[in-house]
Amino acid sequence: MKLYNTIKYKYLICDSIKAYNYYRNKINYSKFLSSSPAIIFNKHIRSDSVYKFWKRQSFKKFQKSINEHNKEIYYKLRLNKNISEEERIVANIAIHEFQKIIFKMACISNIKEKDTCLFISHNSSNPSFKFTQTPWDKIFGNRKNFNILEYKDNLDKPSRTCNKFSDKINIIQRILFAGIETIIFRFLSKIIYACLFFKKKKYLICINENELLLEIASKFIKKRYKILDTSDIRKIKLDTDHKNINIIYSLCEPFVKKRLKAWTNKYHHKEALRIFKNTLTEHLNSFWEWEFTFKNFLNKNKYLNFSNTVLFCNAPSNPKCLAIKNVINKINIPLIAFQHGVSAEISNSHDYNRIFHDTTSSDIFISFNKHSSQIANKNPFSKAFTINYRGSKRFNRVKKFIFNKTEKNSVLYLSNNLYKGYFGSLGTWTTDEGMANNEMRIINAVFKKLDKNIFYKPYPEINHRYFDMDPVLALLKKQNKIKLINNNIDARYLLGNFDIIMCGSATSTLSWALMSEKPLVFINYTNHASLKKEAYSCLKDGIFLFDFDSADFNKKIINFLNSNINDIKHEWQLRKKKRDSFINNFISEINNKTNIYEEINKKISIFQNLNAYN
Repeated sequence: MKLYNTIKYKYLICDSIKAYNYYRNKINYSKFLSSSPAIIFNKHIRSDSVYKFWKRQSFKKFQKSINEHNKEIYYKLRLNKNISEEERIVANIAIHEFQKIIFKMACISNIKEKDTCLFISHNSSNPSFKFTQTPWDKIFGNRKNFNILEYKDNLDKPSRTCNKFSDKINIIQRILFAGIETIIFRFLSKIIYACLFFKKKKYLICINENELLLEIASKFIKKRYKILDTSDIRKIKLDTDHKNINIIYSLCEPFVKKRLKAWTNKYHHKEALRIFKNTLTEHLNSFWEWEFTFKNFLNKNKYLNFSNTVLFCNAPSNPKCLAIKNVINKINIPLIAFQHGVSAEISNSHDYNRIFHDTTSSDIFISFNKHSSQIANKNPFSKAFTINYRGSKRFNRVKKFIFNKTEKNSVLYLSNNLYKGYFGSLGTWTTDEGMANNEMRIINAVFKKLDKNIFYKPYPEINHRYFDMDPVLALLKKQNKIKLINNNIDARYLLGNFDIIMCGSATSTLSWALMSEKPLVFINYTNHASLKKEAYSCLKDGIFLFDFDSADFNKKIINFLNSNINDIKHEWQLRKKKRDSFINNFISEINNKTNIYEEINKKISIFQNLNAYN
């Protein structure tokens, strides 16, 4: 490490208050840049937001252009017949992930090549902080004007909030909510198969799980399918890079250079291309290693009758699942994917993410609703058959299982405030600073002026975006009016306990809240996963919808929420017809009578006939 206390740095970059406080009296700098909301909103630390580069429209333009960028590269790779379809998708997944680096590089576009910079790195042994920190050391590379200070810390997870809702959900409640189909999948499958030991063998492979997958898998189990356990398969490491890496990189490089030129300073491009090649290599090597591993698995089990095998998968757009798809397609088995959430149908800012859509990486896709099917059929990366079905039965159980007495005169706010940090999704048109600012406005300007009992449920965060406590939670802990609920409890178990549900942003949270049949107040943020135009038109008269950026937002929502609970419930019932129409079209088809077992088998036959012909 170079001497740091003898230099006056023009820029200090740090995203941890603890790390900054450790070194603050030992360093000399002019400007402090941070992306951490805890630092940006700390009145005792003079800092500038690293997000200042991003104006509202420029961020939207950047995010919306990602899908077109992926399409250009995808079609270029298709021209090379030596590159498989799955390799093309994996390469584009790597390119999509690389956008996070471009996003961060764009944040420092005002830093000139000659400017001196110091990065204070916070390294933690806690695995939940593994991906928290932006790799500024890689972004700046070996620049002579760039130095690094390292702060090491055995950081624990932030303390949990304790109240009556913090107790764990008991096993009876979980079983009731999961349903008989989960019991069949988890326990009865072995008994059913043992009773049919001498019958013709049929196999079901499940890679990852979701609720609809478990439900439909239980139907196959009842039709004498045995679950083939693949949980103990471990990826076999290969010693050398595949021959296709350099070919794929050379085809992608011109498009990546073009995008770098559009959004970042040229003196970062050399390091950016190095990072991109490493990202691409890592993704492709993982794909080829899983491909080798699964071939090895099939060879060891070649005594099995794979002609009667069905493969189910949740969220297949990753190197592992794409490798498995590549292998099983060669023995005429399709990969069948199942919708696991509601976002693409209703969110204005979800189009950028088509490379991760289930139809991109599957052969057959089971959707919740007709709008989901339409999106699937229009996906430029997809060759999958789509079956329009419905959501899982758990959607309907949300309203049936109320395990606690309803809190009187209560509002449950389901926060969707999940920051990007470094590794998080670019799925909104606002920065972390903007999200925190919006959330604090709701708390200060709305919640504090209500005559109801307010309960705040933070969005579950498995891997932390930042080292410091969210300033939104810090604000909530300073007052007594709003009660915090432990963020590790699935909100679906809590919806029945409150008079009114409140949420913002067009995600699956909205769908679960809607299916609870509790009066729902929805805040439509312009730049945080706002509703699509068609979804907005269909939903506005079915729930209580408020536009966050409207001039009289505060006044309208306060007046409404301070209304009598019984009046709100009465108005809610009057809106049921409109609400059911939205649910049927955008969430889950209420009266779908599809025989899903037969329909899947029809699509499997079509796939196998086409695959054999090709």
